[in-house]
Amino acid sequence: MMHLEEILRKGKDADFPTRGGKQEYINRYESITRILAPIQTNATAGALLAEVRKKFDQKDAINPEELIYLNDHGPDHIACVISRCSDILKSHKCNIGAYEAYILLVAINLHDIGNIGGRKDHEKRVFDQIDSLGAAMGSDSAEKKLIGRIAAVHGGTVAGTKDKDTLRQILVEDHILGKTVYPRFLAALLRFADELADDTTRAARYGMISGILPEESRIYHRYSESLTSVTVRKECVRLRFEIDSETASGKFKSSTGESYLIDEIYSRLLKMHRERVYCMRHMRIRLEIPKIEFRIVVDHPSDPLSHAFQIDDVLEEVGFPDAPGKGIHGVCRSLGVKNGKEIHDIIDEIKSANA
Repeated sequence: MMHLEEILRKGKDADFPTRGGKQEYINRYESITRILAPIQTNATAGALLAEVRKKFDQKDAINPEELIYLNDHGPDHIACVISRCSDILKSHKCNIGAYEAYILLVAINLHDIGNIGGRKDHEKRVFDQIDSLGAAMGSDSAEKKLIGRIAAVHGGTVAGTKDKDTLRQILVEDHILGKTVYPRFLAALLRFADELADDTTRAARYGMISGILPEESRIYHRYSESLTSVTVRKECVRLRFEIDSETASGKFKSSTGESYLIDEIYSRLLKMHRERVYCMRHMRIRLEIPKIEFRIVVDHPSDPLSHAFQIDDVLEEVGFPDAPGKGIHGVCRSLGVKNGKEIHDIIDEIKSANA
């Protein structure tokens, strides 16, 4: 199995729509990455400025310690998401076509670009960026919309609702320019790979060392700094966290109060578990990762050669699955008939009309 970019570059002309051909799609991808790189680099600063502007417009007091300085959203993060996608596919010897690789690679490059205009609803701004790319994205509107949708459903909610089930908005199978693609699988793959890409490479180390990071942002960067290894295997994802004793015993401020780093790690692990369960629901047509194994190592406060303690555990589905709060209607969302009483009333109406 190859890296995603290798799949694109080693594809054959017949793998791509005849309107373009292999070389045109490779040229497009190179142009898109070149144009987006400086925007991605400035996404974190853009999100910070957008937050300051919003507070200023609302005439709110601006407390620098309450501002959120995002983890890295630049080219290094994009490269990490691409690498995680490649690792997931390799772990299951799962092949995708060169055209699907192109669609996924462009979607990955676009998925966080909206942060430059602010964190809130950033995933919805991906279509503005697609428009701004002009000819680099090609001329086919269906292809561009498909890429935008795949990029946009990595988070957020369904428009006009609080429903987080955004992957359902994407078709399982689609046909673009004469080629069959599986958009929902690609979107789920991007989403889960993004979840696995919040590792030590995303932490603002200088900001933490110098103390210039806003106080309410530090715990998020400490989380990334502590996640030192992410390994994808067919049977599981393996995570390793390493924390020095001073960091482990100190409290950090956040928008919801104060907490220890270990509590933030637990919260993020639970989120990762939910994302795995959710994304695998849409990836089982090609692969499935059944669990997440993790190890948390806390250094000894006085002996650099030993650990104070180590935590090893597994996140996997356990117990009997309970029905959602709305019963069968929470599962069968388009179920028209609500209950037996409604059927009784419908039958009564039919009888009355025929009497």
